[in-house]
Amino acid sequence: MWRVVALLCLTVVVAQADPNDLTDGVFIVHCPPSVDWSCVNMYGGPCEAYDPCGLGIQTCDEQNPQLPTTVPALWYVVAAWSESKHWCGVEFGFGDYANADNVIFVESNSCPPSALAIPTSGWPGPNEGIALAAYDVDWDGTFRPVYWFATYAYYELPSVIQLTANPATGFGGFANCAIPPASYAAVAFGALGIFADGVPVCPPEPVPHVCCAWDQCFLVMNEEECHELGGVWHPEWDICEPNPCFLTPTGAHSWGTIKSLYR
Repeated sequence: MWRVVALLCLTVVVAQADPNDLTDGVFIVHCPPSVDWSCVNMYGGPCEAYDPCGLGIQTCDEQNPQLPTTVPALWYVVAAWSESKHWCGVEFGFGDYANADNVIFVESNSCPPSALAIPTSGWPGPNEGIALAAYDVDWDGTFRPVYWFATYAYYELPSVIQLTANPATGFGGFANCAIPPASYAAVAFGALGIFADGVPVCPPEPVPHVCCAWDQCFLVMNEEECHELGGVWHPEWDICEPNPCFLTPTGAHSWGTIKSLYR
């Protein structure tokens, strides 16, 4: 009875999205403005130091997609959604970029380091890519690092390293942990600017859609959540005012026809 009363009293419900639905993920480039390397070494490396050494980000506004110095600098490829997610696969690449001979990759690795990596032969470099699969640790959360690089430039020559789909496969995005896994293409790719402007990106906010339970309108994130409310999912509608559930068409039948359906 309490559930019926709640449904009749509420007009809008916005529910948490499925953490295994990786729709609308993005790849952010983040170069921490300052790095305490003693802290990084103390925690065992750039992946482990991402949070405790203050190298990570939690919002789009915190990203720094630029490497403004010739001194070796640390930067991350960060996977982000508007909500926390759980995933087991990552794939991305680099586009072509100017002055590639001037850009030196001192070291790089996946986050976590135990991830299984399938790089192209020239990785990291222009028109190269990599695929990663979780081995003993899955990825969880949002604004989480999936790869890091230590990079410097010989001279102050501008370059923009654009993240892209993996050129070897044409795919850039994520795979969840289902068996078999489902793949989700990234909706945006950031870029690292080296003596040039980088490209910031941000995951789009999710849009809930209408669930009609009787004549009540609810906004939920997916069909499963609508079924839990005992409703009918309407992905074609995304507002409850005016109430579209009153507009759901019904067939005209006589009372005798209706009774015959339940005999």
